[in-house]
Amino acid sequence: MANNKIIIPLNTQMNKFYNAVKYIIGASIIITSLQVSSDDNVSLHTEPDIDFSLVEGAPTKTNFTAESRASMQQLYHDKIGLFIHWGPYAVLGGMYQGKRSAGEWIMNRAVIPVKTYEQIAAKKIDLAGFNADDWAQLAQDAGMGFVVVTAKHHDGFAMFDSKVSNYDITDFSGTGRDPMKELAEAVKDKGIRLGFYYSQTQDWHESGGIGNTWDFTKPSKKAFSAYLNNKAIAQVEELVQNYGDLAMMWFDTPGPINSDDAGKLIAMVNKNQPQVLMNSRIGGGHGHFESAKDHGFPPGVYVDAKNAIENINIPWQTHTSVVNPWGYTSWANVRPAAEFIDNLVEVVSKGGVLLLNVAPDGHGSIPEAQAQVLRELGQWLTINGEAIYDADASPFSHHKYPMTVKGNKLYIHLMEAIAGESYEIDGLLSRVKKAYLLADENKDSLSINQQGRSLQITLPATIKAETITVLALSLDETPIRIADQTMQALDNNFKLPVKLSYINSLRFGYDKKNDASFHWTHNGQIMSWHINISVPGRYQIFSEQAADNTRAGIEYTVSNGQQTITALSVATGSKKQFKEIELGILSFAKPGHYQISTEITKRLPFAQTKTSRLDKFNLRSLTMKLLVEQQ
Repeated sequence: MANNKIIIPLNTQMNKFYNAVKYIIGASIIITSLQVSSDDNVSLHTEPDIDFSLVEGAPTKTNFTAESRASMQQLYHDKIGLFIHWGPYAVLGGMYQGKRSAGEWIMNRAVIPVKTYEQIAAKKIDLAGFNADDWAQLAQDAGMGFVVVTAKHHDGFAMFDSKVSNYDITDFSGTGRDPMKELAEAVKDKGIRLGFYYSQTQDWHESGGIGNTWDFTKPSKKAFSAYLNNKAIAQVEELVQNYGDLAMMWFDTPGPINSDDAGKLIAMVNKNQPQVLMNSRIGGGHGHFESAKDHGFPPGVYVDAKNAIENINIPWQTHTSVVNPWGYTSWANVRPAAEFIDNLVEVVSKGGVLLLNVAPDGHGSIPEAQAQVLRELGQWLTINGEAIYDADASPFSHHKYPMTVKGNKLYIHLMEAIAGESYEIDGLLSRVKKAYLLADENKDSLSINQQGRSLQITLPATIKAETITVLALSLDETPIRIADQTMQALDNNFKLPVKLSYINSLRFGYDKKNDASFHWTHNGQIMSWHINISVPGRYQIFSEQAADNTRAGIEYTVSNGQQTITALSVATGSKKQFKEIELGILSFAKPGHYQISTEITKRLPFAQTKTSRLDKFNLRSLTMKLLVEQQ
């Protein structure tokens, strides 16, 4: 029998809000001895022609109603929903004039005039393959509690029967049907909640909308305001009045929307359906929960500041897609279910909720290969859903193994677990009464050896083959106790990797594939680490960074709270080619706990070409080396 011990270095110091709220989020945790003192992911989405930067950090301006608090509790329970990108762009299948182009962005990327797009796409979308009951059944088979579907994407076409504009699937396309009404009824019958995606700012069909620079000039503030009020807000009002009880309105690319505009939209939604949740992409600092960057993940557990204010569990949310890009293309590869099981576990272990997208074709049929991915995910959840639904985030802010919690149950998620192998988990102080595998129907006890903060668990000689095997631990107490995990020096040096950092906003994150920052681009985006200085003195600071040639000269700082170093990004030839750069010296006069932070302070102008928009500046780690010990 193999005896492969895996020792896990951890870092569980709290981010800006973590210390204040971790005691009230479902899984209560006690930390002892706490002292006071991708880029493969780039190909998965398309950057817009305009810089639609969002307000940094979690939204703070939207108040909860009694009804929306109940909806948030349900969202926290559900953990995963079905995202559906469907519109006239699906008719083109990612091809225009014999060339490939982005799915839902094809009108923009291929610079298709409005009149042309109307004839080759909007006029031709049909419902020959659409069956709302099949969509609802697929969501149920996938173990999903809610569905969010594009009511209007950036092309401006309504996928519902709109009286505000006849540029819709019922009238303009001549189907005579309302697929959103049919879907609303179908998911209700399955006990699944419905939400709508609505692009409130970008509308390439309207001169007052944002984004179409090939047919129209940039709209004036007056023209945009007229579009926002007369089409966008009016159509959202149709959605919240005509399609039964909704769970969510999911907005996108807020751009020039200010707090007053967003407040007006929220007030209208609340008046009609006070239970509806709205995401942070509504703009103006509003929203009930924070939406991450597309395909974005934080490096560790991420806690919304409003948890403490509202005294409820508010998950963050990210979204990814079974196919690349989001909308249907004839040439897209379907990603395997194993990726999304891994994504779901990572998201839930870090306190979030996942939206997983599929792309129906121009006839309204979800391709079988995509549907099969969802079914495989559902099969895994049938066995392991106990560790996902209504589960709290990991007690460890960072850990090699994702973990989730329910009461005195700790679930450890093992990727491609090996039968007969022994695993050692460092840092758990609560005593384990029993360990077993969720996939084991008999729940037979596993061999454990727990000494202090070290726990060794040996798997059975035979286990069920799974993408992720869930190990369930019954503990002797709640709240769970864990050891203080402040980062310590090794030979008077500190290695501070991005994967062990805390971030202040989900507009950037951690790229696991490339072990580096993900879209660390905007002013005010902060990564931080908590360290223990046992040997005070002067430390030399280095950054391990990579940058394409167009991303050289981005200003960022490194600070210990008392001193600040200012540095510029250095071109290394590629965003994946990392190089260690000397930045300067930080002094620590006394031993104790310090927070090391790095922040973008002067971003470069928004890239003006489609090629340079894919260029990036990535950080992998900071290193601190003791130069002179404090006398």
